[in-house]
Amino acid sequence: MKKHTNIHVFFIATLGLLFLGLLPQKTYAQEEKNPVSITLTYTKIMGVSSIIEIKTTTRIEKQTSAVKNIELTISNDADEEDIVLGKVITDKEGFAKFELKDLSNLRKDAENFYNFTVQFDGNDAYEEASEVIHFKDAKINAELLAEDDGEGNTVNSMTATLTEGDTDTPVEGADLKVQVQRLIRPLTIGEDSYTTEEDGTILAELRNDIPGIDGKLNFEVVLKDSEDYGTVKAIVKTSIGVPIIDKSSFDKRTLWGSRAKAPVFLLISLNVVLFGVWGVLLYLTYNLVRIKKS
Repeated sequence: MKKHTNIHVFFIATLGLLFLGLLPQKTYAQEEKNPVSITLTYTKIMGVSSIIEIKTTTRIEKQTSAVKNIELTISNDADEEDIVLGKVITDKEGFAKFELKDLSNLRKDAENFYNFTVQFDGNDAYEEASEVIHFKDAKINAELLAEDDGEGNTVNSMTATLTEGDTDTPVEGADLKVQVQRLIRPLTIGEDSYTTEEDGTILAELRNDIPGIDGKLNFEVVLKDSEDYGTVKAIVKTSIGVPIIDKSSFDKRTLWGSRAKAPVFLLISLNVVLFGVWGVLLYLTYNLVRIKKS
């Protein structure tokens, strides 16, 4: 009797194990979430905006892909208190931007650094993540200088001064880049970069042969990816370019134009040939009819 009982217990246990093995694995194990990586950059355009640019990515099956449509919270860190500034949602490329309306109203630490945290609280597919960015405020004051070289020619130069935004302290030893806006990407002017002097200034000579619509050119002085200040850019609008002469033949009669813009001589020649051919055919037809009747 005891032997039969042991057999029944073994049989029931075996069926139980088989049943558990047939059930979906996710019933007993929590589905693994993917990690999220957050990359932050800060860009300030003088007189326009101050923006924190956010990029979110994840690694799935050894491939990096964007994390889209997730909500991120941006907060200003000060001492032990975090002030929530707002929220953004990433686009299909995993990018988002958050504009800082007025830095003077935000808190900074004892070393004049502004500290911000971008927080993702996680969801069913991704783990929670956060990233911190800190920077000081900086200003670039740029202007165009025009001087006479003594021979009646004008020499144009760009001067710029880099200072800390709160104290107006000159920043020495920073690399500033001078460039002019073009259709696809900016064109570097002069050297690859100019190092600021003790008073935070640079001086770059400008070319006089750069074409522009109506002679208008927009120059940029850029502090790129600074560890302390991020990216700071000043834009100077000028009228020192060579005016572009419109040589387009779009509204003129040309061989390569549309039918409505075909050359007059071509239209006349074509119509003369057509009327001539049809005239001969009609004359031959008329004579054939007369011959048949006769």
